[in-house]
Amino acid sequence: MKRLIFVICAILCSSLFVSAKDFREVVYLKNGSIIKGIILEQIPNETIKIETSDGSVWVFQMSEVLKITKEFSSRNSTMRMKNRHGERDEFKTNGYKGFVDVGGAFGVGTYGDGLVSVSSTHGYQFNPYFFLGAGVGVNYHFNWSTVFIPVYADARGYFMNNDIAPFIGLKVGYSVFDGMGFYFNPSVGVRFIAAPKLGLNLSIGYNMQRTDITFRQYYYNPRTHDSYVNSYDERNTIGGVMFKLGFEF
Repeated sequence: MKRLIFVICAILCSSLFVSAKDFREVVYLKNGSIIKGIILEQIPNETIKIETSDGSVWVFQMSEVLKITKEFSSRNSTMRMKNRHGERDEFKTNGYKGFVDVGGAFGVGTYGDGLVSVSSTHGYQFNPYFFLGAGVGVNYHFNWSTVFIPVYADARGYFMNNDIAPFIGLKVGYSVFDGMGFYFNPSVGVRFIAAPKLGLNLSIGYNMQRTDITFRQYYYNPRTHDSYVNSYDERNTIGGVMFKLGFEF
C-alpha cells in the first residue's frame, strides 16, 4: 500500500511540475501597461528585463513597476495545429469524446489476481474539466483463468485546462461472461495532448471485481477407500493495482 501511495504521488507531482512550465510572468506598470513574458534579469531596486512571446526584450526601472505576478500562458487544452488546408485545428474541450484503454494489473489482497485489460468508453465532454460516459471492457484474470466483461459508467475530472493535465477517474458497473459481479475501478493519471484530435493518458488505479469463487474440499475415507469432493461458492473480492495507457479522441 505504501508503494502504491508513493507511485500515485509521484505521478501527480511530475504532472504538476511539467504543467508549471505553462506559467508566464506578468509585469504591471504604474502607467497602466501590462507586459507578459519571461523575466530574463531582475536587479533588486534597479531594473527588470522581460522577453515577450514575439521575442521583444523590454527593460524597465523598478520605480516604474507596480507589481509582478505569474499566470497561465495561453497554451492550453485548445492546442492549435495547422491541418492540410492551412487552417487551425483545436483539441476539443466539449462534445463527443471516445477512449480506448489497454493495461494490466498485479493482484493485491487475499484473492488478488493479475490481469490484462482492454476497454472502450464513449460519452460527452461537458467542459475542459468534466467527462461522463459509458463503456465496456474485457478483463482476463490469469490465476482464475476467467474472463470478465465489465459494462460501466465512466466519469473523469481534469484538474487543469492545459496540454498536460492530471485527472481522476471512476468506473462503476457490473461484469458478465465467465465471472459476474460488481465492478469498481478508481484511478488517477495524467493526460497529454499529442495532436489536435488525439490525447494520450497514463493512469494507475485499483481494480475491484466482486464475484463468486468456487471452493472445493476433498474428502477421503481410509476405511472404505471412498473419496468425494464437496464444492461451494463464496462471494469475494478480486483486487489488483492496475496501470493503463489510454488513447483519447
